[in-house]
Amino acid sequence: MGFSSFLKKVGLKHGFDPVSFTYMYGREQGLTPTESATNAFTGGMFVNAFQGAAEGRAGEARYQSEQARVEAEQAERDGYIRQLRGVYGIGEDGEAQQNARTLADFLRTYYEESLGANLGAVDQQYASTSRRSRQNLARVGQLGSGLDAQSQAGNLSDYLRARQQAVMQASGARDRLNTGLTGQRMSFENQIASGGMASPDFAGIAAQRDAQLAQAQAQIAPAAVGHLFNVAGAGYQNGRIQEAVGNQGMQAFGFGGGGSSGRIS
Repeated sequence: MGFSSFLKKVGLKHGFDPVSFTYMYGREQGLTPTESATNAFTGGMFVNAFQGAAEGRAGEARYQSEQARVEAEQAERDGYIRQLRGVYGIGEDGEAQQNARTLADFLRTYYEESLGANLGAVDQQYASTSRRSRQNLARVGQLGSGLDAQSQAGNLSDYLRARQQAVMQASGARDRLNTGLTGQRMSFENQIASGGMASPDFAGIAAQRDAQLAQAQAQIAPAAVGHLFNVAGAGYQNGRIQEAVGNQGMQAFGFGGGGSSGRIS
């Protein structure tokens, strides 16, 4: 019986099993059971090995395809993150460098305006405190006295300390704004890296960045400074003067006369 006829006879009745098929075909061709078994075993090993190799190649192809897909998605996310960083002035391309200059200029201007507002408030507080001190001294005839000199020295010391605080507050405000921008950028980066932002809207991100800058700019005002002027020194001196006014004299504090009365506006 020919091979194709035998295939129809056996293969259509039974599922294709290479070992059984080879054995049965050998018997059909007149081989002894031992010869047929040997051929069946050898042929089965070959067919199984061939099938295993084919399956291995198919598995490797699937792995390579999946690996390529993962790498392509990661490369896309990396590109998005580079573009995002450029919005915040990080990167070597022209747009990133321009954004870096713009942000640096804004932070410098923000610091200068914050410092100007702070120092202006300190100057006003110092002028007001000094004026009240001299008015009180004049009311008790102590202008030019030792108490006058002591009051002026205390006010000046507090004024210089307040100016240092004004500088520190302006620097702190600038640093907090810069930290806020970094936090905003990192939040977007995490969303992109985790796949939560498949197609970033960089125009919208830039708008959020600018909104944060505008909000900080709008909050620059002397009112934000508060009372930088230290009342521990000036207030103490003025308290002594007020008490002297109530006593109509300074003898209780160990100060003699020697001052002149006058009007301070």
